[in-house]
Amino acid sequence: MKSYDVIIVGAGHNGMAAAVKLSKSGRKVLLLESSSKPGGMAVSNNFFKGFKIATLPHLINHLSSMVINELDLFDHGLEINNKLIPSISIDQNNNYVVLNGEYGSSIEGINLEENHNWLKLRKRLFSQANLLKKFINDTPINQESISFFEKLKVLNAGLGLRLQGKEEFQEFFRMILMCVADVLEEEIESNLLSGIISFDSTLGIRLGPRSPTSLMGLLYRFSGEFNGQQGVQIFPVGGMRQLIKSFFSSVESSGVTTLFNQKVKNFMIEDNQVNGVITKEGNEYKSDVVLSSVSPISTFLELIGPKRLDTGLIRELKSLRYHGNVSKLNLALDRKPVFDGLNEDQLSSRIVYSPSIDHIEKNFNPSKYQELPNDPNFELVFPNFFDTSLAPNGAAIASIIIQNTPFNLKNGWEKSKEKLQNDVLSRLETLSPGIRKSILSSQLLSPQDIENSFNVPGGHWHHSELQIDRMYSLRPVFKYSNYKTPLSGLYICGAGTHPGGGINGNSGINAAKKIIEDIKN
Repeated sequence: MKSYDVIIVGAGHNGMAAAVKLSKSGRKVLLLESSSKPGGMAVSNNFFKGFKIATLPHLINHLSSMVINELDLFDHGLEINNKLIPSISIDQNNNYVVLNGEYGSSIEGINLEENHNWLKLRKRLFSQANLLKKFINDTPINQESISFFEKLKVLNAGLGLRLQGKEEFQEFFRMILMCVADVLEEEIESNLLSGIISFDSTLGIRLGPRSPTSLMGLLYRFSGEFNGQQGVQIFPVGGMRQLIKSFFSSVESSGVTTLFNQKVKNFMIEDNQVNGVITKEGNEYKSDVVLSSVSPISTFLELIGPKRLDTGLIRELKSLRYHGNVSKLNLALDRKPVFDGLNEDQLSSRIVYSPSIDHIEKNFNPSKYQELPNDPNFELVFPNFFDTSLAPNGAAIASIIIQNTPFNLKNGWEKSKEKLQNDVLSRLETLSPGIRKSILSSQLLSPQDIENSFNVPGGHWHHSELQIDRMYSLRPVFKYSNYKTPLSGLYICGAGTHPGGGINGNSGINAAKKIIEDIKN
């Protein structure tokens, strides 16, 4: 039986980030992955000959400078096109609004008064998001970890907000529980502008724009940064495939031992202390410190097992809303698309079909009854317009994220996938006539497909809902928000822990720092 200082379960970006941090601290680290390659939910596949596409994500908006520096990603092949990707909000009649720069630092398609109102609101939202940003790289405060320094940081954050003025202080506490629709309708008249902001506030979570606390989704998005720029979207040269390669190159260069096709079946436990892991293949690996980057649902309820958990914790874990509501449609096209309302240069953008707040709310309502929307909202990217190596010359890839497609459907996904794909393609055809005829191959992944393909219970991109009642010290649950678990030596990281989902690695780095701190003490 081989022994290691730390064993990490799962080679997603968080698992890899933690592995590098721990190895650089002098630990002997083993990284185990159930699939044949690293990347987790950010893997890329050639789903059709010559077409290279990220199966699920297609843009970066939360990769912080801290993670890039910790892993030396630029030295390991990460290359970024410095162009900030615009977002285009489009409706069924090909009217559109363009958000440029750091999420609408300049906007095309609205009048001067509307632009003034938006910039004023944007400044306030970014300021509020900065309060969240202060805690992204920290272990959350909970009943076990609440040192004087941590208390002081919280007080300083509150003081910083108060020093912005009485009005901003009051506005933060007024707005924090509001729905994004109410916030927007106080300031913005443009349906297209309000539509894309509402889409971004609710994408990946089971809330509509008129649901209380839905503004928090927007603040979380704005809390992400890249090279000091907030609210930006980046497409790495070579796509998500190259991004994951840079993560794994950092892992290899740091001396981490990596083993693939090794699915962990359960933990080795003695007297409530973890001693290692046993894989499905029967291999045993020993360590007194294990870090799980897989879903908290899998870690607690499957790998630890209910028998070792108290009933209150089991009840709280089962109450986590971990069923996803986002689907992904990938298309291989035999030619570049032509849009009636957009020129070719504008196709190097993120295109969002979300015509208005009301349209998104109407799309959200059926999901409450386990039904699909009739005219789905979606986010569309053509990756080959950013990097021509991703598709054959003259061809194109369409990468489409579809909102409000619940995990459980009244009619079942087997009967519903064709309808969902047809509904999306019908709308896409109105925007880009002839695009359906150019489709060589398609791949539609429902939340259930995501669960089955990536071993993520519920197929949720964040492992569980990223809402105000499950953020920071409440993620995944208050008692274990500090990356620890009921078992001594067992830690958790990943999208189900603070700060949440998105391709970033923050959870992995934070958990690694916690392990290093605990070992020293």
